[in-house]
Amino acid sequence: MAFHTGHFLPAVTVGVIFSLLAYSADAVTCFDCSSGKEMCNTGQCEGEYCTKFKTVSNQHGGTIWARGCATSTVQSPITAGCQKTKDPNWSQDACYCKGTDYCNASPPTKKTATEYIILLSAAVLAVFMSQSA
Repeated sequence: MAFHTGHFLPAVTVGVIFSLLAYSADAVTCFDCSSGKEMCNTGQCEGEYCTKFKTVSNQHGGTIWARGCATSTVQSPITAGCQKTKDPNWSQDACYCKGTDYCNASPPTKKTATEYIILLSAAVLAVFMSQSA
């Protein structure tokens, strides 16, 4: 039985690409910073979710923006989305996102799953075209 690398290589390439996508779907890279300005896009962290908090002090009138990473646990489950919390002294918008690196940017990033599927399809097509040539 002969071993033909021409048929084996595309299958391995597709397998590697899907493995990388599955790995990257579990962890996202996020901005990790805290500032009095909305545009704090400096440090980095990696986690299950990216976070973005806007806390406003009703007593002092100041606003703090904080970005970072979080992991959902049984004791502290996280779902993607935003929620507002108010208190007589402060208010906070807490947002959690996943699936796209730097989704806690300001302004938010706009990459969608459709864009990644199109890029992946183009890469797979290019591999198969190069093998058949």
